[in-house]
Amino acid sequence: MLLRLSGDTIEMINDGISHLVALGDKDGQNHDLTLGISEDGAGLTIHCNDDQEHIAGPRLERHCERRKYAQKANSWYGVCVGQATPSLRFGVNKEYEWIQSNEMDDIVKDLPKGQNLKGKNRINFSTVTRKSKKVGRNEKCPCGSGKKFKKCCINEK
Repeated sequence: MLLRLSGDTIEMINDGISHLVALGDKDGQNHDLTLGISEDGAGLTIHCNDDQEHIAGPRLERHCERRKYAQKANSWYGVCVGQATPSLRFGVNKEYEWIQSNEMDDIVKDLPKGQNLKGKNRINFSTVTRKSKKVGRNEKCPCGSGKKFKKCCINEK
């Protein structure tokens, strides 16, 4: 699917990566870009960070699973690009049939919408604000386990 993208789409993605790197240089934070890029709902998530792979990898996997579910897609791709040196670090591919899940519905209910490249000639980089309250490390985990968030699901957010 990625190899079938138009030259204009590739240029938009390259511009997007440059923008992510510039944002990271400015504020020292990790940034990502999520794009719906095909008619069947498939998409791409680009994470820009220099976190260790054992941290960044699972984070990208979870993000792609959530985006894939939210878009009701059968395919989703994720890539991690370095921030200090903007080059491809690793990628993930989520390719399986979309199936409705009450648990996933709850997880993605506050997920901001991704960009949709169909019919566009540029990417909108407006800031998206979180709709839900951020869970503190020492608060009870929202999963209902009774444990503190830092001892339970902190690595899944």
